[in-house]
Amino acid sequence: MAIRLRAHSDFLLTARNKSRTALPQQDSWSGEHPQTVLLPLSDPAKLQTNLALTDLLVEEVFPSAKCHGGMLARDVPPETIAAFLRGYHIHEDIVVFRNDLLADWIIGRSTIGELTDWSVFVASAGDGKLATLGGREVGLVRRKRISSESIGILTDPVHEGVDLPRGPDAYKRDSGAYDAEAMRAARPSTQGLLLIYPLDPEYLGIPSRKPVITLALSLPQTSDAGTTWIVNSMVSNG
Repeated sequence: MAIRLRAHSDFLLTARNKSRTALPQQDSWSGEHPQTVLLPLSDPAKLQTNLALTDLLVEEVFPSAKCHGGMLARDVPPETIAAFLRGYHIHEDIVVFRNDLLADWIIGRSTIGELTDWSVFVASAGDGKLATLGGREVGLVRRKRISSESIGILTDPVHEGVDLPRGPDAYKRDSGAYDAEAMRAARPSTQGLLLIYPLDPEYLGIPSRKPVITLALSLPQTSDAGTTWIVNSMVSNG
């Protein structure tokens, strides 16, 4: 029997080697935070392309406001974000971060007045190894691999609120933990956030001295809120 399962931004439905025939069917990323937790670590060409692309973006938007372990640029047009996403090279098996579909969706939303105002945040670890990105010095972020090409969770919850008027400290639970879901719910439908995490290659255990560029998005509720389903491409829709 053919089945379809609801996808989630943070979790895999099954092991990657068991989901080769799975295809995402998604019509909206409303209120989501897709992230590149599966990386093309065995493909140096893709890693280099992503680094060069990010160099150009950071140089263009010039994040100058230092906050919460990184640097922030505001008033970035959606076209710049979409072009960057289209040029970014993802792992071929990634499910929820489909860069081309995300870019199309962002442009589609912007035509009706949503996702028109973007910020770009570049994470910079205070105790990380230093590197230069787009002419700016950043501290590389450390993330551990949980498999050959997966790092698990990428984002730090505090970062999803760096561009909000009251900042991330206004969205803390009683436990003191940051509530990233509440931050996304507080976003105006016009306001999106691109998060860039330059990762330390040595900590990832790959033979490179250059940062590994990973991405995440913090997205508001939009008027086209929908559901993502994972379906088996080997089963006919008929």
